[in-house]
Amino acid sequence: MDRRETYILDFTHPIKSPKTIDFQLDQEYWAMMSSDSISNGDVSATVLIEPVRDLYKVTFSFEGTVTVPCDRCLAPVRLDVDVEEEVSFDLGEELCDEDDKTIILNAQDPKYDISMLMFEMIVLSLPLQRMHDIEDCDPEMVKFLVSSAPDADEPSQEEDPLWADLRKAVSKKK
Repeated sequence: MDRRETYILDFTHPIKSPKTIDFQLDQEYWAMMSSDSISNGDVSATVLIEPVRDLYKVTFSFEGTVTVPCDRCLAPVRLDVDVEEEVSFDLGEELCDEDDKTIILNAQDPKYDISMLMFEMIVLSLPLQRMHDIEDCDPEMVKFLVSSAPDADEPSQEEDPLWADLRKAVSKKK
């Protein structure tokens, strides 16, 4: 069986009561997603499907850790994941994404692969700056970064002539 088939939600047969599906997003999952942003992880995912009138409310809950490269030293850093997101699935004439919170599925083939959706939810829950504490970073890399940083005492390089011309034009208008 294809690994991705594990992550397909099938709404072919109507779901009449809430249904919970648990996934363990392990090394195989992260390798399948083949992304540079997350190299590894161990995340428990719970997907709760609830029928609400003429659509399905699906709640995704994630808890665990992922390994990403440190933005400062590039060494692996483990980050906690604890996020809950909700998406609605509606059956319509054709597959289309109306917005971030509602996905319309073709009523003739109401199946949806949630593997990428879960991946995106986890990535977007991570902090923008993904770094160790400075004392935990690779000392060689930190030393290199400090030595290559521009000194505050050094005079800055000459101003770009384009900016100088722009300043002159603005000051003339005043």
